[in-house]
Amino acid sequence: MTGPAGKSSVADKPLKKAILTWHGRLVRVFQGRLAPGVPAKITDATTGTVVGHTGKMPVPLIQHAARAWPAGLAILGLYMVFVIARLAWHGWDASVFVCAGANCSDPSAVPKGLTVRPNTDGYDGQFYYAMALDPFSDEKVTHGITFDNPAYRHQRIGYPVLCRLASFDRPELLPWAMIGVNLFWMFVVGWAGGRFAASAGFNWRWGLLAGLWPGFMVSLGRDLTETQETALLLAGLLAWGAGKRGAGAIIFSAAILTRETAVLVPFALGAYQLWLLIRGQKSRKPDDPSAPPASRIRPILWLFIPAGIFVGWQLWLHHIYGYWAPASHSTDADPVCLVPFLDLIRFSIDGFPFRPLSDTLAPSFMSPAAAAGAYWIYSLFFLLAIAALAVLAGIAWRKSKVSPAVKAAWPMLLAIAAVLGKNTWVAGPSGFPRMLLAMATVSCILLIGSSKKLRIAAACLLAASWLAGLPYCILMP
Repeated sequence: MTGPAGKSSVADKPLKKAILTWHGRLVRVFQGRLAPGVPAKITDATTGTVVGHTGKMPVPLIQHAARAWPAGLAILGLYMVFVIARLAWHGWDASVFVCAGANCSDPSAVPKGLTVRPNTDGYDGQFYYAMALDPFSDEKVTHGITFDNPAYRHQRIGYPVLCRLASFDRPELLPWAMIGVNLFWMFVVGWAGGRFAASAGFNWRWGLLAGLWPGFMVSLGRDLTETQETALLLAGLLAWGAGKRGAGAIIFSAAILTRETAVLVPFALGAYQLWLLIRGQKSRKPDDPSAPPASRIRPILWLFIPAGIFVGWQLWLHHIYGYWAPASHSTDADPVCLVPFLDLIRFSIDGFPFRPLSDTLAPSFMSPAAAAGAYWIYSLFFLLAIAALAVLAGIAWRKSKVSPAVKAAWPMLLAIAAVLGKNTWVAGPSGFPRMLLAMATVSCILLIGSSKKLRIAAACLLAASWLAGLPYCILMP
């Protein structure tokens, strides 16, 4: 058998054909798996005969990583501007981000240099600050800070431990380290967004959408855990979608130790993999029903790692404190709504009665009445914005070019919004924008891989939301 030029074709040379085929496999190994797109074929240079495939993506992941750096740096720069503005407004006092309140933090017993606001409960950052000082203490009072619910707070050990390491065990550096750790995770969010955009075949600039939900400013401005959780979830979804199951499972485990709600993502992926198994399909090649059963079961087995981490940590906390951490919070602080969106519907019928802004928290240049009115408008705007973002993501969900892992995770994260209790909605800008940060960010990832019209609509919505939230997040105590 000869080619058009009288030369032997690849079919007459089994060794050459085998070499070209294995070359395609090596491309997948060393350059990464490819996202859905135009099939990349390996052809014989002489005859043009197709002898192998490199996968289904025009751009290898090693190039995606290179294209993603600018997105990470751009998001990092954007939030550094926010941090500098907030520090300048509060007299360059980094401990203001901790948001310690005298009702929980004793001004005479806390470490020197920590600003404690009088007559307030403060915010969650003060508990992470105390945990960073002594991560594995089982005392209810640590360094002058009284835990409202020790077991519940210690579920989220990941962020405090990193902050302790970043501060080199020096309390005077800890407030700055807490800010620095969250800024690092903002870089990861932007980088991951750039990766998702490049893998979908779009310019890395669309990846900036991943870091524009204003909930990031609330989390960063008060030393909270949502930024780290969201960044780890995005990194885990990237790894899982690229076929790196072990890396994805480890990253998901780190996200769970940062914030317990992250367990919903591996649960969603497990349900998706089980569905593939029932259908008799292989997750990496859904169009190949002849895949061996072991290759379909292996991804499910990897998910036992984050599941085991979650269960093991909860058992340990129960052993130390004598009660279940998640149940304690849902019973005492913010009851979960068992009927989806029922509390949100009731909240809307009641006229959106957001919690009034305390007179002690009003900015000095505004009257209490004006501050309360602005706070209500901000709250309603953010509520409508996240609803619109969820609707746009729902429209994009089916045809988005992102990996099936992202599509499997999004409905489960949306379920968090469905069960949020009234207390979260009442809290306004400090409540649901950060509580739904992971859901909002994964919605942005879905939109990054969608049509141009949806991407433009999402960009306009997110830019308006970020700019509207900027003054509040700079001024908030």
